[in-house]
Amino acid sequence: MTPANAEFSALAPLATSRAGVYEVLASLYLQPPSAALIAALLELAVSPAMAELSAGCAGDLLRRYAASYNGEVEALQQEFNDLFAVPLGRYVTPYEAVYRDERVVGGERVRGLLMGPSTAAVLQAYRDYHFAISPECPELPDHIGVELSFMSLLCERERQGWEAGDLPAVNLLLARELRFLGDHLLRWVPDLSQRISANARTLFYRGIGHLTEEFIRADAAALVRVCGERQCLTSAELTA
Repeated sequence: MTPANAEFSALAPLATSRAGVYEVLASLYLQPPSAALIAALLELAVSPAMAELSAGCAGDLLRRYAASYNGEVEALQQEFNDLFAVPLGRYVTPYEAVYRDERVVGGERVRGLLMGPSTAAVLQAYRDYHFAISPECPELPDHIGVELSFMSLLCERERQGWEAGDLPAVNLLLARELRFLGDHLLRWVPDLSQRISANARTLFYRGIGHLTEEFIRADAAALVRVCGERQCLTSAELTA
């Protein structure tokens, strides 16, 4: 087996798995959970793909939830609405700009507002890779579920690059994935995870918050290693 073939054998399936994880996580933030989506998450939580994360909070919380899960979804659907849909008491505000940006309003610096500079930066990243938010999705570009969907798309395109043998495209996609994590998700998801953990009443959503943070941290670390080995990141990309 040549080095290129060995690399394909290892990294193409990994890109597929990563795309799937990002898509499941995105769905959990974009819509109330169905029985099928809950089952997919709980299966993911105990899968070998999550082995590296099992030492963290997420695996423990979700395994404990799985042990007691009886198929009932109404309570989780209500929790979804409380955390992510209805801006009242336990709402966590799942938008990047709220956590990162500030603006001057009436001479005062104000944080916690929607549609800030980080939103514009996220939207530009989407445009660069022709990522269109579905017309059926009512969310802003920097919603956590939309950002995770974008990562899923990048991973899927990486898989396609591996299968086509287009190594320059693969290198660019690996660099783009790492950059989006570093410029966006890693800068605010830890705070979001803490807020979910504080406001959620179920092990399920506390586990999702921790799983999201743990997965993106592990994925970024793996990408740093892979990009270093492949020399994906040029000096221009590192300083852009």
